[in-house]
Amino acid sequence: MIPTDPIHFANFNRVLNGNKPQQDYLCEQLGITKNDYEYWLATIFFLLNSMGTDQPNFLDRLIKRIYENPNRLVRVCVYTYDDENCLLSDRGYNTYVGEGGEMVWEFNLCSYAFIRYIFEDLNAYIPDFITKETIEFFKSMPKSISVESRHNDLAVLEIYNKHTVFLCHEHVFGASKAYKGVNVSL
Repeated sequence: MIPTDPIHFANFNRVLNGNKPQQDYLCEQLGITKNDYEYWLATIFFLLNSMGTDQPNFLDRLIKRIYENPNRLVRVCVYTYDDENCLLSDRGYNTYVGEGGEMVWEFNLCSYAFIRYIFEDLNAYIPDFITKETIEFFKSMPKSISVESRHNDLAVLEIYNKHTVFLCHEHVFGASKAYKGVNVSL
């Protein structure tokens, strides 16, 4: 795909054909071809560039649809630790489907904290006796996001570190030699 608008097309060409001294190094490190790299750049261009006047870019629209979907419950939890460390994946995040079918995204914030976003299907929590009218009324109400914090929850940290190791591309990084729930070789 290429943009048809002349201004966007010129910017698109600058991204693809501009000076990219890091390209050879990154292709080698990631084990990808020059074409893969350029496809990646084009994808990022379309994600971050607004194609219409006063219109959000594709990524902003996608995030808005996820957060404002009336059929979804959104929960955010920040986990912090005093004496334990959180791993960082070479992918930069963990994403998976939870046990109840919820979509989960996790991001390392620093060596002692991470954040988890959970997107759940509202319909999974509605008891059979609730009327359709009540459900529609609830869904029409302004969206709220549950935000909480937990401190020194070691069981969750163990799960997070295991996910980080399992879901990484090749490496994990950290500020310690020992991590709850996993063995990491240096």
